[in-house]
Parts: sequence; structure tokens; C-alpha cells
Amino acid sequence: AAAPPPVAVPPRRENDVLRKMLSHMSIGTSLSSGVTSSFPDASSGNDLNALETSEAAVSPPAPEPMTSSFMSSNTPARFAQFSLKAEAVRRLRGLKLDPRDSLKMAEVAFAESQLLKHPDVERELARISEREAQAEEDDADAEDETLEPAVREAAIEAKKERERRAKIPKVFCDSQALLLCLPFYGTMHARTTLLYATWQSNADRSVAAIVNSIPLREDYDAEDDEEQPPPEPLDIPTLMVIKSGDRIFGGYADEPWRSTGETFGTARCFLFSCNLDIKIPFQGRKTLEAPPREEDLYYEDEYEDPDEVEPNFATLKSDNESLQFGVGDLVLRGDLTNCSSELECSFGIGLIPGSKEAQTLLVGAKTFPIDELELWAVEP
Repeated sequence: AAAPPPVAVPPRRENDVLRKMLSHMSIGTSLSSGVTSSFPDASSGNDLNALETSEAAVSPPAPEPMTSSFMSSNTPARFAQFSLKAEAVRRLRGLKLDPRDSLKMAEVAFAESQLLKHPDVERELARISEREAQAEEDDADAEDETLEPAVREAAIEAKKERERRAKIPKVFCDSQALLLCLPFYGTMHARTTLLYATWQSNADRSVAAIVNSIPLREDYDAEDDEEQPPPEPLDIPTLMVIKSGDRIFGGYADEPWRSTGETFGTARCFLFSCNLDIKIPFQGRKTLEAPPREEDLYYEDEYEDPDEVEPNFATLKSDNESLQFGVGDLVLRGDLTNCSSELECSFGIGLIPGSKEAQTLLVGAKTFPIDELELWAVEP
């Protein structure tokens, strides 16, 4: 007799999905087999777009990032989440400013700077007036029932599109974007003061001049100098803007630069590139040695761990000969003719550490001379 036909077993979709998910997790792989997790990892150099092309991916594709419409055409799409202008737009939304007020903010942001781009105010005012006039015309057509249906429908769609765009405020220039990206969460209006610029008359082009441009505290008593420590710099954050060739870049320091050679700075510090429209945050792969502890520091709780009060790492270091962000991410030396940059030491955006891209992304070369430099005090 013929054998009975095999019974069809319904597919176990849940198990298939689970198997696919586990294939992407290190817990579902064998170390002895040499198989590693297929999640993209910045430190291993895997392709950041691996999840998009993987057949085993089970999650729906992520929506296109909002940042893509604000970024420079020179910015690789994989850096969308680090866009300076996109972060500025997110913060600008909270202000709910009229376009003219936003333009005024852009006009006065780092107004003296010769390195940061500023808006063409007359042109932007003309564009704002043109858009407002077009909006009034579209609104009138949308409410005019005597128009042909196609014309009225087009006016209604134009009105909807305008309302959608109105929810995304415009960042007019690099200086405005940087101002809005400063980590001053209590206020959006930072006070800026130019402390040093290489283009100033009789400017000393050196690290020592930059470091010593920070004002000193005024509570130093010269008559009691035997019992007092040397005067300290005023506790003000600074923004450094640098030009080398056609590159405009720099960094934010949340503590003042100093000539003592001590380490300082917190994770709020960042680097940036105006050409690529990216903000490069502190990621902590490598850190500088923590600053010395204050022995007479008072702890409110006698059982409190000092490590939870004082930082156990630093992000900045400077003296009269050199100034650096991170372990080697941006280093200025001597007369500013032999500076260097290699990202992914302490600051990074997911590049392969030690790669040519990490060494050249910020400035275009690992070592470079500085053409112009500005140091700004920025206070909330």
C-alpha cells in the first residue's frame, strides 16, 4: 500500500522571528565558532548601514531623519543625527519666535566674528515678506468658493504645506546654529564677548596668548599675596572658532583655559565643523587624568563617595605651550603652525579609531597650521 502523504506542518512564524532576532544578538552566537554580533559597532568599523541591508532585520525601516533637510550637501547622511542646524531647530522650536525675531537673533550672534557666516538680512527680510504675501493670497483663494475646484484645491494644499513648514523654524546661519547648540538649558540667549582673535591688531599668534586672554578673578587681594594662591581665571565657558584652509571648525569648553597644565572640563564640551554641519560630542573612549582633588572639600553627607562629587576624568588640558580637546582630538601648539587632530580619542561620531577618516574629517589633514582663530566668552 502507498505511504500516506506527509502532514503539512504550519510554519512557526514566532520561532522564525525569534531566530532572526537572536541572529543579531551576541547572546545568540557562539564565541568558539568565531561568529560575532552583526549589529553595527563604531569601534569595530562595521558598516553603519548594515541593519538597513540585513535580510534578517525584522523591525520596520526607520523614518527619514528630520535632520536631512537642514544639513549641508557636503554632510554624509550617516552623520545626520549629529547635525548642528537640526539641533538648533529643535531648540528654536521651543522659543516660538516670529521669523523676524529669529533673524535678529542670527544677526547679533557673534556679530564681530570674521570667521562665522552671518545672514544677508535684507535678502532674508525680503523673503519673509514674500512668503507672507503669498500666504495671504493662498488663504484668500482657499476661502473663495467662486473659484474653480482645481484652483481652490491647489490653494488649500498650499496652505497646508505652508502651515507644515511654519512648524519648522529656520536657522539662518552658522553663528545662530552654534549659539543655539550651547548647553545652556535655562536660557537661549547667551552673552558673547570676543576675548582673542588672530586678526586683531598686534595679536600674538600663540597658545600662550589664547590661554592668557581669559580674564582673571577680581577677588584677588594683592596686599595678602603671601597667604593666597595665584589668581585664577574667571569661571567662564568659551567657544573657539578656527579657520585652516577652507575649513571652519572649533570647540566649546565649559571651563576656562588656564596656563597651569592642569586637566579640567566635563562631558558638556564638544567639537564642531561648520563645513560638515556636525557637532562632535564627548564619547569617553579615552579620557584625560582627573584634576587634583580639593582636600578641604566639604561633603554634605559624611558617607558620600568623593567620586560621586568630583569627576574622575577630564576632557581639556592647557598650559602656555599647548591646548587640547580630549586625548588628541584637537591639539594646538606653540605658534599655531603645527597643530593636529585625530577624532575618536575622546570625542567622536562613530568613526574607526586610528583610521584616516578620523584623522582628516575635522580639518582635512592630521597636522595643519591655523590661519585664523577667535576665542569667545559665552555666558548664559
